[in-house]
Amino acid sequence: MDKKFITWRIYDVIIKKIVKEIKKSGEEYDAIGTLSRGGYVPAVHIANLLDIRHIYEINAYTTAEIKEMKNLLIVDDVTDSGDTLSRYRDLNLDIVCVCLKPSTVVKPTYPAMEIMDDEWVVFPWESKNSITMKDRDKNKEVKKNDIL
Repeated sequence: MDKKFITWRIYDVIIKKIVKEIKKSGEEYDAIGTLSRGGYVPAVHIANLLDIRHIYEINAYTTAEIKEMKNLLIVDDVTDSGDTLSRYRDLNLDIVCVCLKPSTVVKPTYPAMEIMDDEWVVFPWESKNSITMKDRDKNKEVKKNDIL
């Protein structure tokens, strides 16, 4: 599986694009629900840019508890198959995904960058053990024009 590296600079462009789309939609959210662990960094970044003070790890809540949360925005890093996010599909919640694969069964409300099904995304905050110099030489880094 090829790795696709996202730098901090490109990640920042992606998040600002997402926030711009959210503001353009006119939707206002009181809280963010995120999935451990991948959604933490984008959730905090988006919360800061939208001045949202509450972030919940929704894996820790039941579907009934999540339904009670008003104006909740779900944030995750990647929707791969969509299996994880499909648990929340029937709750009519808006979803943000930094990256999505074409084969996902859940289409986010605010997608940012499409990646190929055979690519593995390496975000800038991930462990250095997942990135080797050999990987960097073999795989291409994401460029600004790759963003949807």
